[in-house]
Amino acid sequence: MRWRTVVLGLALCASACALEPSAPGFEDGGSSSTSDAPVGVSDAAPAPCAFDVDGDGTIDRRCGGQDCDDRSSDIHPGSAERCGNGRDDDCDDLVDEEGCTPPDRPSCGRPLVARESGSYRLTPSPGAGALDCSSAFTAALQLEITEPRSVRVDAASLGGADLSVALRASCEGPPSSCFESSDLSGGVPLARGSVPRLSPGTYFLTASATTEDDVIVSLTLEAPAASGGTSCADPVVLSGSTAVLASLSGRTNFAMVMCASGEADVDMVFRVDLSATSDVEARVVSAGEDSNQLALELRSDCTASSSAISCGSARLGGAPSRLRARALAPGSYYLVVSGPATATFDFDLTIQPPTTAPPADRCENRGTLESGTAVRGSLVGTTREFLETCSAETRFDAVHEFGSTSRVEHVLELDVDVGWALLDVLARCAADGESLVACGGALVQFFDHERRRIVYRLTRTLDPGRRFAVVSALYPSDYTLTWHTQEPVTALALAGAESCGDAGIIPPTGGRYRVQLERDDHTFEPAPSLGCAPPPTAGPDRVLQLQLTERSRVTALLETTSETTERFEVGLFQGTCEAASRMPCLVGSRSWRRVLEPGTYFLVLEADAPAEFLLTVEIEEVS
Repeated sequence: MRWRTVVLGLALCASACALEPSAPGFEDGGSSSTSDAPVGVSDAAPAPCAFDVDGDGTIDRRCGGQDCDDRSSDIHPGSAERCGNGRDDDCDDLVDEEGCTPPDRPSCGRPLVARESGSYRLTPSPGAGALDCSSAFTAALQLEITEPRSVRVDAASLGGADLSVALRASCEGPPSSCFESSDLSGGVPLARGSVPRLSPGTYFLTASATTEDDVIVSLTLEAPAASGGTSCADPVVLSGSTAVLASLSGRTNFAMVMCASGEADVDMVFRVDLSATSDVEARVVSAGEDSNQLALELRSDCTASSSAISCGSARLGGAPSRLRARALAPGSYYLVVSGPATATFDFDLTIQPPTTAPPADRCENRGTLESGTAVRGSLVGTTREFLETCSAETRFDAVHEFGSTSRVEHVLELDVDVGWALLDVLARCAADGESLVACGGALVQFFDHERRRIVYRLTRTLDPGRRFAVVSALYPSDYTLTWHTQEPVTALALAGAESCGDAGIIPPTGGRYRVQLERDDHTFEPAPSLGCAPPPTAGPDRVLQLQLTERSRVTALLETTSETTERFEVGLFQGTCEAASRMPCLVGSRSWRRVLEPGTYFLVLEADAPAEFLLTVEIEEVS
């Protein structure tokens, strides 16, 4: 720790002590000093005769004592070293050494101080501050910014509780930003957000949770967000592989990105100059607290959307939009990010030597799938060979062979790096459009909680023989394709299941069930709006009851075996089937994972047309 030498401090003290004790600003032992210098460092003379300004019973080091910060009565030899506040609390010239203890329930009256990036453990207090972005229990972190910075926040409750984090100019004042938790972390609600630019000063982060369990706040202070990129005449120029934080705030819609999801989207443009033939990979991921959709497009001419080489759109809020181009010739290229004006995002660019596209672009060199083994493939550099793939307009495709010697259920899972894709099954490898056996596309998807990605899934029971899986997309992309077989599951007897009173029963161990939704009208009252996607306006629905006796992590996945339905979802209700008891569907309308307390819950299956569905429910007790 840096501090003025004792010799210099004694000399200054001797000079100062010649003054009258009643000098202005120092009556009754007070201090007029407002210095924000680091602990133990001062550029001004010490207080006249103020050997113990803070009244902690220890003399100021500058005047021959042992107090390394005479401005704070909490800092002196013998004081407990408090973790995460960036200070030497016990004046042993070490900050946050081993054995330090966290502060007791940091609140607005006594916040934990943070001056640098790190993880901070906070214990919330009941009703600590009247905060409008809060729950019942709140803790406070005082953030000291000495130069312009962007701030990134990730927070989670150790008890798995829902929480929010607010940034404030004053601890009990209104929030300037509020980051609410969402279930994108494998079952643990995570509050995540960022502020593109903060000026030097003091700010407060308040973490509010629904329980008193400790909250871990991970704080990252970085260079402020990139500026520029407001038009094709003002691109942000990138030099080689890089990663930047950027914001769409204050921008306009000038580029007309093909795969953008909203009419109100605005754009930001980056330029990359290639001096040699290269592969280019880019991604953007939302750094904000909501599920804003982002799109990313690569062009050879910034002003012409017809020059687009590749385009990727976020498949889920918080998940990255990606694109990859193989063997780009030397020259200038433009990467346009499009999304809502509220979006803050991370932009990652990777440039590497050109690579060769994997095979499987046509029947003659088709790939082969082995049960349970993932195959990495690429549509970059392929052309459209197979026609009539789900009647969708695609430009790139690849084919892989698989099969079995008995009648079993086949499961194909496709993880595509860019945008959406289609996954079809053919009876024979022919590009005639007449051998289609099964079709699964952008609507047959689920959230893989382990990989934290959207995965396209197609499940069909097929007779013995060889089949051919065709991966196709509008934009070129790398992908991962897996295949395995399993015995067909038996149907779940619902016995009506049209209301809470006659709901079908899900065993406490969970399981996998075949469910037939037959009736072409809503029989469940009130017809639920499940929140993650526009609900079907007509069609069958069913109610299933789940009784939990222990705190458990519940995962639900609903998939269809039919091409007759396009919209279907599974909702979660607590206690009753009333609309007000619906729990938020935080990850996807076809799949979600939640940590649930003991009690009665209802799963509502809903579709826009009669069809057969496969419902998987996994239940795991958690402490």
